[in-house]
Amino acid sequence: MEKTYSIGTFAKMTNVTPRTLHYYDEIGLLVAKRTEAGHRYYTKDDLITLQRIVSLKFLGYPLETIKELLTKEKWDTADYFTFQRNEMIKKRDQLNHAIRLLEHAQQLIEAKGELDPDIFFLLINSVQMEEEHKRWLKEHIPEHLVDQLYEMTEEQQLELEKQFIEIAERLKSLDLDDPASEELQQCIEEFFTIAEKALSQDLIDFMSMMEEVEFTDKEAWLFPSYLFTPEEEEKLGKAVEYYLQKAGDRFGKKDRT
Repeated sequence: MEKTYSIGTFAKMTNVTPRTLHYYDEIGLLVAKRTEAGHRYYTKDDLITLQRIVSLKFLGYPLETIKELLTKEKWDTADYFTFQRNEMIKKRDQLNHAIRLLEHAQQLIEAKGELDPDIFFLLINSVQMEEEHKRWLKEHIPEHLVDQLYEMTEEQQLELEKQFIEIAERLKSLDLDDPASEELQQCIEEFFTIAEKALSQDLIDFMSMMEEVEFTDKEAWLFPSYLFTPEEEEKLGKAVEYYLQKAGDRFGKKDRT
C-alpha cells in the first residue's frame, strides 16, 4: 500500500508551510489528493514534484512558468534556461549594487560619524537607477560624455561622492536667499572644480545641454530631489546662474545672458 502523508506531516517533512501547500493546491501547481472525508494528503510522487517546484523557485522562475515546465515531458528548448540565466545575472548585479551601496554608506559613516537620511536615499537612487540614468542621459547628451561620468573606478566614484556630499550638506545649512552670498558662491565654486575634473572637458557645454532638457512627469521619478525643496532648488539655480556669469572668462565665455 502506498504511503501517504497528511498536510501537516508533509509540511514538516518538506519545510514548506501548510498555507503554501494550500495555495499550490488552489492554483493547480501541486494538487493534493483527498480522503473520503475531504482531508488533503500527499504521496511520495508529490515529494518529488514539490522538490522540483522548490528547485525552480530557487532559480527564480515564477509559479506560472514552473507550472508550465512541470507539465512538459521534455524540455526541448534552451529558451527557458537562457531566459532564467539572464534573470539570475540581473539579480546578481542587483545584489552587487546593494553590497556596494552598503559599503559606501558604511565608509561615509566611518568618515563623518553619521549619515543624513536624505543623503542615504540619494545614494540608493544613484545605485538602484544607474542603468536607467545612463539610458536617459544618452538620449539627451552625447554618449561619450555619459561614458566619462561612469567610467571611474569605485574608489574614484566614492571619493567624488564624498566631496559632493560634503558640499551638499554645507549648502543645506546656508541661507539661499542671496545668490551672491560669498559662502554660497564658494560652495558652487568647489562643486564646479570637482565636476570639471570628473568630466575632463568643458563643463559649461555640459551644463548648457542639461539646462535645455525639460523633465516630463514620467521622467521626474528617475532623479528625485531628496536634499532640497523645489523652492530651494530654484534659489540654487539662481546662485549657479550668478556664478556662471561671473566665471565666464574662466570658461571661455564672456556672457551667458
